[in-house]
Amino acid sequence: MVHKKNELMKNMLGIGTTLVGIMIGGLAYSFQPYNQSTVFGINMWVFMGIGAFLGTLLLMIFLNEKPQKIALFVSLGVILAVSARIIYDTTFWGSTAHNLFPFEILFSAIATVSCAFTGSYLGLLIKKYFRLDEEGGTRGVSEGSLPSFENDVEINANIKNTSSPAYITYAVLYGTNRKYEIEQDKIDYKNTRDNNLHIGTSDISIPLSHKRGDLERPDWFGSLFFDESPEKHFTILKTELFDKIKFINILQEKIGHSDQKDILLFIHGFNVDFKEAMLRTAQLGYDLNFKGGVTVFSWPSDGSVSGYLADTDTARLSSKYLCDFIKILLSPTGVKNLHIIAHSMGNVVLTDALIQLKYEGLFPNALINQIILAAPDLDKDIFINRIMPEINRNFGLTLYASDKDKALISSKQIRKGFTRLGEGGDNIVLVDGLDTVDASRIDTSLLGHGYFADTQPLLNDIHMTLSGLPPSSRTVSLRATTSCLTHAEFRALPG
Repeated sequence: MVHKKNELMKNMLGIGTTLVGIMIGGLAYSFQPYNQSTVFGINMWVFMGIGAFLGTLLLMIFLNEKPQKIALFVSLGVILAVSARIIYDTTFWGSTAHNLFPFEILFSAIATVSCAFTGSYLGLLIKKYFRLDEEGGTRGVSEGSLPSFENDVEINANIKNTSSPAYITYAVLYGTNRKYEIEQDKIDYKNTRDNNLHIGTSDISIPLSHKRGDLERPDWFGSLFFDESPEKHFTILKTELFDKIKFINILQEKIGHSDQKDILLFIHGFNVDFKEAMLRTAQLGYDLNFKGGVTVFSWPSDGSVSGYLADTDTARLSSKYLCDFIKILLSPTGVKNLHIIAHSMGNVVLTDALIQLKYEGLFPNALINQIILAAPDLDKDIFINRIMPEINRNFGLTLYASDKDKALISSKQIRKGFTRLGEGGDNIVLVDGLDTVDASRIDTSLLGHGYFADTQPLLNDIHMTLSGLPPSSRTVSLRATTSCLTHAEFRALPG
């Protein structure tokens, strides 16, 4: 009910903002005489531009809305006013002053849109500047100074959220070495490194219309006009920062809902920000029907394709904090199994952390049951010759690979052709102690890099893998090789 009221308020704000634009366009015609001979003049366009600039500047300062949304709605209002004036004059007065109306509308759009965006983003900068002064340096505070913030979030140990008929709430427990800020009483994790491990939980909305394998999010164009909605999209409802004791207590409560007393840990790849990491983890845990504690380690990826090389260094640096997080996950009494899924460059973080745990005498560990390397962006030779000898196997170790993975193909080209561990087909990696699944036959997305979480056959197979079933008992077929090893591949689905 609260979300419906908020959505109604946002729609009313959109209408109000458009009306401001209509008023600006109407005033421009009222105060600046217009006729066909002055269509290329600047007076009216200057009036519209100044009006759009001042209007969006003030709206951005006083409203809590996206700057692009305010700019677009005001621009839309101005263009509607211009169009209405043209229709009115030509219909009721038979005016010939608008014979060049395409230019009239074009110049109105150019003047309005450019000034509206300038005004809205300037308003955003002003708002941020004055908010920083008011907060008096609250950014970057430590966990110990956030007792009131911690009380803002209520953790629901149950998956179902009975307060809304349109979505459910899914709790994801996280660990991260990202820096964070407090903005409008909300914690905001950035894409920059921190020297501390932060732990807490995020409540994620999953719409009841969710389709398994999808991560429902607003498209780019729609997000310019409409906010995300928990009834339609995966969204972060609340995020909370915990101390170690409270984190372990909540994790233990989640474990208590599982007959297997197990924990799932997901480690994302590169070009992933904190928000995407939380949403993907919720989708993965929900679609796998995982009953225990669902957790994620979110290392500070730059969140951009251009940050790929920097992410490689950040991934290795973050292994220390993942090591600390794994120790916390293994500390609750009653936990029986920890399952780990690492994707893409997250495998760099994971393998370095496992080696570090081994040096500390904490790995191999009887509680670590299954480890899944999904589309790993690791050098094949380094994995075979350095990593595998270090992580002596007494747990399930599964590799998912595909020759359709365009992201790994690009990674290989950057490294002058050295094979990546996640490549399938002719480059499939076979090592004693590693269950290799070639997913090359599975239909994937455009990049083919997130297939492990967005295709139902693979989600089914991962579910069975976490249950301890060998490839011979799953939806894959074994394929003999000349090295006397076998690897699994997905059977072609019936036409």
